[in-house]
Amino acid sequence: MVPHHRQRIWLRCLLFSLVLMALISAPASAAGAEMRFTILHTNDEHSALWPGPALDYAPGRADTTTGGFARLAGVLERERDARSGQPVLTVNAGDFFSGSPFSWVALEGMAPELTLMDQMGYDVITVGNHEWDFGPEFLAQYLDAAGVSRPDAPAILATNAVIPAGHPMESSVVRETHVLEIGADHGWERTLRIGFMGILGDAAITVAPEAAPVTFSDPVDSAREAAARLREDGVDIVIALTHSGVEGDRRLARQVEDIDLIVGGHSHTPLFEPELVSGIPIVQAGSRTEYLGCVELAYDPATGGIGLVNDEGDIPYLIPVGGADPECPDTVEAIAGYADALNSYLGRLTNGDYVDAFAPLASLDEPLLATPEEREHAMGNLVTDAFRDAGERILGEEVHMAFQASGQIRGDLRPAGGDGVEGAIAIYDLLEQVGLGRGPDLHPGAPLVGMYFTGADVLKLLEISQILNEVLGHSFFLQVSGLRVEYDPQRAILLWLPIVDLPVPTYRSVLGAEVVDARGSVETLSASDEDLYLVVGDFYVASFLPQVGGMLPRLDVIPRDVDGVPLADLEDGILRDSDGNETKAWRAVVDYAASFDPGPTGLPHIVAPEVGDRLVYRGTMPIILPPILGLLAVSAIALVAFRRFRRR
Repeated sequence: MVPHHRQRIWLRCLLFSLVLMALISAPASAAGAEMRFTILHTNDEHSALWPGPALDYAPGRADTTTGGFARLAGVLERERDARSGQPVLTVNAGDFFSGSPFSWVALEGMAPELTLMDQMGYDVITVGNHEWDFGPEFLAQYLDAAGVSRPDAPAILATNAVIPAGHPMESSVVRETHVLEIGADHGWERTLRIGFMGILGDAAITVAPEAAPVTFSDPVDSAREAAARLREDGVDIVIALTHSGVEGDRRLARQVEDIDLIVGGHSHTPLFEPELVSGIPIVQAGSRTEYLGCVELAYDPATGGIGLVNDEGDIPYLIPVGGADPECPDTVEAIAGYADALNSYLGRLTNGDYVDAFAPLASLDEPLLATPEEREHAMGNLVTDAFRDAGERILGEEVHMAFQASGQIRGDLRPAGGDGVEGAIAIYDLLEQVGLGRGPDLHPGAPLVGMYFTGADVLKLLEISQILNEVLGHSFFLQVSGLRVEYDPQRAILLWLPIVDLPVPTYRSVLGAEVVDARGSVETLSASDEDLYLVVGDFYVASFLPQVGGMLPRLDVIPRDVDGVPLADLEDGILRDSDGNETKAWRAVVDYAASFDPGPTGLPHIVAPEVGDRLVYRGTMPIILPPILGLLAVSAIALVAFRRFRRR
């Protein structure tokens, strides 16, 4: 028989064990226990429904390509199934639209990107800068075509968009914030309320001029106000879906403390580990569905704290979406229908010259790179050479030079690698890199515009390129044809004014520029050069010139006609064919690629343009250094003189 005191000890141990087992087996939402859930996220898909190179991909076949909406759908389903015991939310940080030619069929009344994302089960989506590419009236129609007014459709957020009264966007489904409750279907004793906002950052606002008359309030102020409203509404967690770029997200994290997680986009940055700024995690999943972002989170209801728990289960923050991943059959079928619609539309746009976006167009020996964006690169040379070629064919005279902004060239041009098409590129591959925008004719693609500039104004254009590259990023760095430019980007900005954070330009980063014609003749440009030069460029890029002149009057440049008379309207300079149709930038590049002589495969073989002799970087002494050295020298001389005077 067990002694009485030992019996009491045994009973206490049994009771303690039972209590401990009850706590271990209690629902995750019991008081003091962590509430775990997952955020799956993507950003900057840019209509990349089809993996590239296009000729290396065929549905249902393993290959070396990455991304694609059918694979993304398959990976999403797999990752949700692996987490069936906990809530999973799927969100997007903007720019799902515009980039590949699949976005063009939106002008035919379809909404392929958002329709497929709805079918994939996205919960919350924010609006990036490229969703506005065809204008806000179009965006309202696009959202309606996607059917996102349904209660079970993804919530579309644009927190800091200021929509004028009476505008079609006012009655659209776009919201400022959204609240989701999770846990009810997973046995939790209480639900977890998660509040979302969708912020368009300054860097993205700058490149969204087509959004007018919609404007955008200050991203930080808007985020602070949205977070406060969500907290007042009783949410447990605040998540900011931002289209700001990593630098903009850092600024937001430093200035808005009431955010728990930032899911970002715009800079196309694959963050393989979250970046912690002021204790707030920032995540981003690259671009073009190459990765699915995954954040495992644990919420402590006792403290209100939220933590990242990926490392506990060795769960990657970025899950590659590659050629060996499963595809969703329904998504494959839907994309095939959109591909048929794209081919039909392409045929009508080109009067039957091109009827299959996925057919071989030309061949390449090696990839043409579009990096680094703030330097001369092969894609920039190919595109600007194509602009000059198109201008000379249409105008019947020599085009002295051509420009294109690096941001309008979306990426590298990579040839296929197998299945009898090795080295080939499809029209789709080219259109994916140069098919952005819409012209005044409301058809896809920015048109080319022919303008005359004085030599002095050409130098100003080159200086603008350097200043904007330093202030706003590489998207504004100009690729060139017909020029040889020496420059030092470190001389573009003298200094940044504190508090107001404004740059003071030097106007002296361009060290020299020469016009080089097809015969090799060279003509040096000068600040007093009043000779007129015919320039061809992208209408969208040229439309920024008045804005630059307004901000920096010293760099005001004036597009002119052949007689030197200022163009009253930039549309007057649009290049048109014999039927009066706009000549699109993408059409110029496609035609140029098809014009090369046949190579070994029988396809036109693109001769890669030389890189290194158009935009020549020259490191020089920082422009602020001589004044500083002079000031130090004067100070030293004054100090010596003062000491000698004291000795007397």
